[in-house]
Amino acid sequence: MRKVGASSVEDWDIVLLSARAQVRFASSVASQDTVQMSARIGLLLATTEAEKSGNLIRGTCFINDVPLITMIDTGETHSYTSLDCVKRLNLRVSAMSGSMVIDTPANGSVTTTMVCVNCHLTIYGKHFGMDLVCIPLSKLDVFLGMNWLEFNRVYINCCDKTVMFPKPEESLNPRFMNVGQVETSLKESAQMFMMFASLKMEGESGIVELHVVCEFPCVFLDDVTDLPPEREVEFAIELVPGTSPVSMALYRMSASELNELKKQLEVLLEKMFVRPSISSWGASVLLVKKKDSSIRLCVDYQQLNKVTIKNKYPLARIDELMDQLVGARVFSKIDLRSGYHQIR
Repeated sequence: MRKVGASSVEDWDIVLLSARAQVRFASSVASQDTVQMSARIGLLLATTEAEKSGNLIRGTCFINDVPLITMIDTGETHSYTSLDCVKRLNLRVSAMSGSMVIDTPANGSVTTTMVCVNCHLTIYGKHFGMDLVCIPLSKLDVFLGMNWLEFNRVYINCCDKTVMFPKPEESLNPRFMNVGQVETSLKESAQMFMMFASLKMEGESGIVELHVVCEFPCVFLDDVTDLPPEREVEFAIELVPGTSPVSMALYRMSASELNELKKQLEVLLEKMFVRPSISSWGASVLLVKKKDSSIRLCVDYQQLNKVTIKNKYPLARIDELMDQLVGARVFSKIDLRSGYHQIR
């Protein structure tokens, strides 16, 4: 917290005003009904009694870089500025929807319909915006009440006679209001704004930015450019004895499909995943469109599968496989995408 000491020009002495009054908002309609507000006013209008009192927080605030005599009261519900100050600084004045009647013990009733909306104040180098009600004041320019103290989270230490302001990071913390507080603020003609926030991602994080991927660059390759290494067991397809070679006619393709087939075959030949052959065995190929609009090259090995001797091995238990996934949160498609062309 930042403390304002007694040596500063903009420091405050202390305030504890015992005077109380009542604020009434008189409706401007013909019925002249009066709405009673639970407001408490301790305004002394800077009379001779106020000048002699030692229980006041007095200091200096700045509006348009002009020093102004200011007083703070914790029993005050609103903040005010003098009509002379408004005229002297040429402040912008707005009209209220009704009139404000202020009953004070010193000067009786004071009626006003003018307010300086969002007037910019500077106190101890800190900038504030506050609605200041315009009323006649003598020997006093600005009067700050509980609305200013509460909204800006200002703390008063009556023992040390200091005023404490929150740190900048504390001032940025949003204040949440419940439904009742919102309704009360609307009844008091509070200005409210609606904001819509959206997050904009600068860029999608790629796989190369993952920590695990960076640790094993030889495993997570950008692309496979050659055949897999030699294995201890060579891959072979065993056929049913007496099987004659199977060769199928090609499927019909459009001109665009033939063009795509040519491009993919050139890529496979360049990577040596396929090679030209004059074998009597043959299988047809077809192109399948995926969800991302890309084209997948598929080979029809149905006839070859019919004459192939199947390998015998026990099937894995699904429940055991599911148990192995307990606690897993991240699933990768890397095995699916790089599972092709892995057999020499």
